[in-house]
Amino acid sequence: MLKRRGINSALYCGTRQDGSGEREFHAWLKVGEKWVVGHCDENSYAVFVPGGAGD
Repeated sequence: MLKRRGINSALYCGTRQDGSGEREFHAWLKVGEKWVVGHCDENSYAVFVPGGAGD
């Protein structure tokens, strides 16, 4: 939807360990520095799909 409107966005997927050592996965979408969905402390995640949703 964003791409159709000419808005470049970035989709991120990352993982981290929670307090009990379990692996958590999370995804978030941003337009520039603005959050669209999935707001989180992105610095606490190891990103394995870095941006580029609008490519």
